[in-house]
Amino acid sequence: MLPRQPPRRHRAVLLNDTDVKTVKNRAHLDLVPTDSSSRGAEIDRAQQLEATIIDDCRHDLGWAVLADPEGNEFCILND
Repeated sequence: MLPRQPPRRHRAVLLNDTDVKTVKNRAHLDLVPTDSSSRGAEIDRAQQLEATIIDDCRHDLGWAVLADPEGNEFCILND
């Protein structure tokens, strides 16, 4: 018999953005790995899927801003 796993919880936070951009994203995702030690692994995985790092703030703010091949930005955060 396998131990029962706690249910995963997903949340969405919607915020107004007053930044001026030349091309507006439809959505900006902030992704939080389930284990803070896996943030680097998730960033590496995103890069293997052709994402590029736009702004690396891992050492001072705790996240990295990436863009997918179409230019849509997303962040990978600490938990």
